[in-house]
Amino acid sequence: MTEVIIDRDGDLRLKLPSRHQPEEASEPSEQQTDKDPVSEAADSKTSDGDDDKDETESTLVTVSSKVLSVASPVFKAMLGGKFREGAEFAARRAAAEQYTLSLPEDDAESTLVLLCVLHHNLAGLSDRPGPEVLENLAFTCDKYQCTHVLRYCGALWMGNWLADNRSVAPPVEDVCRMLVFAYVADLPLEFNDAAWKLLMYHVGPISSTRKEKSPLALVDHPLLRDDVADYIDKRRAEFCEAFHGAMMAPLNKDWVSLSDGCFRAAKAVGAYVKRLRSCGLMPHDLSFSRHKFASLFSSGSHDMMVPSPITTEDYTCSLYNCRCKADLRQHVPLTDCLRRQVNELREQKDSFVCLDCVKTDGQSKTDGKCRRKHKPLQKFWM
Repeated sequence: MTEVIIDRDGDLRLKLPSRHQPEEASEPSEQQTDKDPVSEAADSKTSDGDDDKDETESTLVTVSSKVLSVASPVFKAMLGGKFREGAEFAARRAAAEQYTLSLPEDDAESTLVLLCVLHHNLAGLSDRPGPEVLENLAFTCDKYQCTHVLRYCGALWMGNWLADNRSVAPPVEDVCRMLVFAYVADLPLEFNDAAWKLLMYHVGPISSTRKEKSPLALVDHPLLRDDVADYIDKRRAEFCEAFHGAMMAPLNKDWVSLSDGCFRAAKAVGAYVKRLRSCGLMPHDLSFSRHKFASLFSSGSHDMMVPSPITTEDYTCSLYNCRCKADLRQHVPLTDCLRRQVNELREQKDSFVCLDCVKTDGQSKTDGKCRRKHKPLQKFWM
């Protein structure tokens, strides 16, 4: 049996099912080593008559019932209402004894983090909980209806994780976990940044996770709206359309030198298509299902997969006084439209997904109550 004292004057002990503890409880603190006689005498007692066969795998956490009741309406109803736990707790408190409330279905690590936050016992709390811990914490807070307490610490944890992964590609599973946490904790900035990470490093459409059986899939996640993945996918589809349009723009231009014996533009367009094929962009599908946007955005010194720029001026014309010489576009690289579109897509990072619109089906934008600014996506190929 492991005992953790979060509130030295606490009148309630929570029995958690796992022997695992968060990082802040791995080393004994002053509070943990200074146990009072009432706590030691109550170690062998349980209020609900549970067997002691799993005692060595349990963690007893001493907390304040008042703090839990103020923060969580679920704990308030459980401890102060007409439930069995409330009657037993009142009887134990009248006898000046601690009551042990068993929580066999709760995750020990995330529950301990929540209890430390509720009691402002943050001295030993890690400022970088892992994505799995934070997703479990989201489940725990949702269960006890106290997600509001995550806003400030949650912003710190999310900010640290995003900073640590600014220039690296985190596992997509971890990105999904952080996205869920930001959604539950109602962090619009961090939700947008996590959604952007998902756009960057997920191969193909986000909704392709429908085919996966992983519980981390955003589709049908119990803590998310059913259409969150679809909402992110709609924004991704806008990006795909803009990228595709800009990429195909040189092929759709009415070049002066495509006929009449002059093939400078034809040669330039052919070289452009050849380079797109060498980059793996052609042949392609409109949803870029085999690509990550991170790879589309960064390759070489030109910040996209298309290599060095190509112009019609790079190719000669043998015709005398050909009209192509008067074509002002001969100096403009065929990659210019795509490069400008990529830069525009990059600038969408801070307004990629609005959490308020996700939660209200866009009504917050109509009402002007969005906490994040919306920036329309400009399309340079239209």
